[in-house]
Amino acid sequence: MIEPDPLLRWSLTTYFSRWYEVCEAQDEAVAQGAIEQGGIDALIVADALGDAANRLVTSAKEGNAVVAVIRTVTRLPDATHAEDGIHFVEKPFQLSRLAELLGITSANMRRNA
Repeated sequence: MIEPDPLLRWSLTTYFSRWYEVCEAQDEAVAQGAIEQGGIDALIVADALGDAANRLVTSAKEGNAVVAVIRTVTRLPDATHAEDGIHFVEKPFQLSRLAELLGITSANMRRNA
């Protein structure tokens, strides 16, 4: 998860650590290092990273072609569900919406609440 905002990064890490081993990064360099280590099943990346977000998504997909990708954006693009499996979620968002996009079922959310 790559998010420059410390509070949002903390919220995402706290929430998703129920289901995932979360690797958090505040910038491209830290995120790229984690991606290069491998084992990335899902990637949540903030639009605040600009072009770096695209580079990180490309790098993650090179390491795992089926990596789940969620882009958190301040404004939805025209195509909100890209053909290459990238989901776009507009800020502010519900954490449960991100969980659904990553395949976490409602039942699992209730069990781990």
